[in-house]
Formats: sequence, structure tokens, C-alpha cells
Amino acid sequence: MPPSSLDNEPIYRCPTELLRNLIRFDTTNPPGNEVACVQYIDKLLTDAGFETVLRAKEANRPNLITRLGGEGQCPATAHVWACRCGHHDKSGLEISPL
Repeated sequence: MPPSSLDNEPIYRCPTELLRNLIRFDTTNPPGNEVACVQYIDKLLTDAGFETVLRAKEANRPNLITRLGGEGQCPATAHVWACRCGHHDKSGLEISPL
């Protein structure tokens, strides 16, 4: 996990630092190798009280599924699962002149 310069603050209170930490992971595709980035996000979520599950077709390209359990008082929000359907990997960028 990348070091934080704001060790006394929860990371969710420091969105700029969180973004910097995420950008520091080398997830350039190919080959992707998003595992360290996903593990970092997984730790943030579990530290915040979420239940998480990692599933991977390829070991170095896991998907993160997370759940924040409710108290069962309201059926609609008793158990909420979230699946982040985004890309963890970075792709090359080509700049064309204007």
C-alpha cells in the first residue's frame, strides 16, 4: 500500500491523497496486474466495515465485490451488495497534435 502523508486522518477525509495513492499503482495494460490496487481498495473497505470478496479468472486481475450489511430493519437496505464495474488498469495514451 502506498504511504500516506496524512497518517492521522482517515483516507476518506482526504480524497486528493486517496486519488494520489490509486494513481501510484502501476496497472498499465498489458499485462494489467491490478492485484495490488484491488488489495489496497479492499483494505480501505474492510477497515470501514464492509464485507468484501475477491474473485478472479486470472490471479493478477481480481474483481472486488463488497457488501455493507444493515441491521435488518428495512428489507430494501438490510443487505446491500456493490460491484464496481470499472477498470483498475491504465492504458497507454496517445496524444495527437491539434
